[in-house]
Amino acid sequence: MKTSELLWLYQNGWRDFSGINLRGADLAGQDLSGANFSHCQIQGANFRGANLTGTEFIGARSGVPVDSDWLILSGLLLLSVNFIYSLCSAFIGYLIY
Repeated sequence: MKTSELLWLYQNGWRDFSGINLRGADLAGQDLSGANFSHCQIQGANFRGANLTGTEFIGARSGVPVDSDWLILSGLLLLSVNFIYSLCSAFIGYLIY
């Protein structure tokens, strides 16, 4: 679907764009609040500065590979840092009082 078609449909009340091809679409700065882009192909699409309040991208294909092992490792690292920070804060609080 062409960007101009999508914007025209949106301006006329259409909100369900699920499954369409938005590869390379330039939607920068547009108001797309409440739109449904579930299961769309959004590789290379530009949403910079767009209003995406309440917009759904469930199952959308962005072309960005996700490595679940890296996500788990990152989560564990953040938990560890948070735990160490809490311990240090508690120790400093103990020393002060």
